[in-house]
Amino acid sequence: MERPPHLEILALMDQSPLREALFPPAPGKTPCPPKVTEFLFGPAGNLKAHFYPGSPEMPVIFLVHDVGETLADYPPVGHAAQQAELSLFVFDPRGCGESPGRPSMKGLLEDSLQAFALAQERLPAQGYSRPLVVMGRGVGTVAALEIERQYGPGVAAVILVSTFVNPDALLLSRGLNPQDFPDLPQGFMEGYIQNLSRPIMVVHAQHDRYVPLSEVEKFLMYAQVGNKRLMIIPGADFLDRSLLAEEGFFQMVSDFLHWLRPKRRRRAITLH
Repeated sequence: MERPPHLEILALMDQSPLREALFPPAPGKTPCPPKVTEFLFGPAGNLKAHFYPGSPEMPVIFLVHDVGETLADYPPVGHAAQQAELSLFVFDPRGCGESPGRPSMKGLLEDSLQAFALAQERLPAQGYSRPLVVMGRGVGTVAALEIERQYGPGVAAVILVSTFVNPDALLLSRGLNPQDFPDLPQGFMEGYIQNLSRPIMVVHAQHDRYVPLSEVEKFLMYAQVGNKRLMIIPGADFLDRSLLAEEGFFQMVSDFLHWLRPKRRRRAITLH
């Protein structure tokens, strides 16, 4: 598959000093919780993933977490998904938790694609054969869109939580001054969204401190798919990981997936 221009732009994020600022290592122990399946994957079989099983009749959420997080942060999120009868597959890319290596954008994309291939291969044997719903949070939203680009029909839908629409927003969120990185082009996320082929939901804070809601609305307009939804979390200025564990988040996800069944064009703007 031809390497698209926006991947060339992403490669710039792996150059110093950006790489060190955007992809800090997050080592730590990641014990497998009870009744959770652990998988090992990657070329050396030393990258780790956890699967929280829900109802086989409901979709599996394949989650790419944000940088600086590990599997040890996600048991509350996995249990919240299970309460909504959804399953959660989450993994640690290199440099996170017990997955060895040095974190980078290139590594995140490669590990995400390998983890997705693993989930597609191994989950049907456990009774979970539906196409996966790919969810990304923070920097993980880039990997979620790359999975959709490469796997297309194997993806049921895409969910982006706290996505950034340009590199400046990402730099600001990491305490960096965009003026110090004038060579980093803007608008590369448009390369993904314009070619999106699967339904999409974007979850965003009403008063996000780095990405104004107006930019997210414009970003979503580039998507040519009919099934797209913007869910706004009222009063919030940032959506951290705890949102995913709150009662109601995965119910919102479940409602979105049910909404896809009758192919209606509708857009919700507020989560109550």
